[in-house]
Amino acid sequence: MKDIVLATTVSCLTSTQIRKPIYCYDFTTVEELGVKIRQAFTATAGEPQNYAQILQSPDWEEWEKAIVTKFLNLQYTGVFEWIEEVPEGRNIVDSCIVCKEKLNEQGILVKRKVCIITQSFLQISGEDFTETFVLVLRFTTLQILLAITAYYNFELHQMDIVVAFLNGELDEEIYMKVPNSICKFAPSGSSRRCWRLKKLLYGLKQSPRQ
Repeated sequence: MKDIVLATTVSCLTSTQIRKPIYCYDFTTVEELGVKIRQAFTATAGEPQNYAQILQSPDWEEWEKAIVTKFLNLQYTGVFEWIEEVPEGRNIVDSCIVCKEKLNEQGILVKRKVCIITQSFLQISGEDFTETFVLVLRFTTLQILLAITAYYNFELHQMDIVVAFLNGELDEEIYMKVPNSICKFAPSGSSRRCWRLKKLLYGLKQSPRQ
């Protein structure tokens, strides 16, 4: 079976210059490409979409452990504080949990992860946020970095900082409705269902900027 190369090219009608492909993905065979596609769809299909599906999942205990781990991380970093009532007139942002299965290079499951995401479309401009910012990596910047690394024979390492996104300070006063899967961690005898966010949380419009 011949090797195949999937590539996308950028053409310009106003220029006769031949453009080289910007992105190029190589696969040894068509069968290998099919395996990677099946692995991606299999991983997505096995991920619960809400807490009700978690309870019905055969791996519910593993997902519950992931939920506990995420809550303890948020508690340890001081992201929130439980509150009895939201001040009158204040906006309440809803939230949800997102479940992801992490696979290695061979497509083998290595970790189950749960994130608590705020529904930022419920944020009110001027009250819950003032400015937004999106982190975008220019492909040319990555090319320059790799070229310098290769030219000087440097070693290039990739690192992942646990809960790094949760260390940013939050300037605005934001109240969030807690997902049902997290309410069970409320202080004993309390009916608290909301958090006042003290640090950034995934999904907030201002999170990438701060």
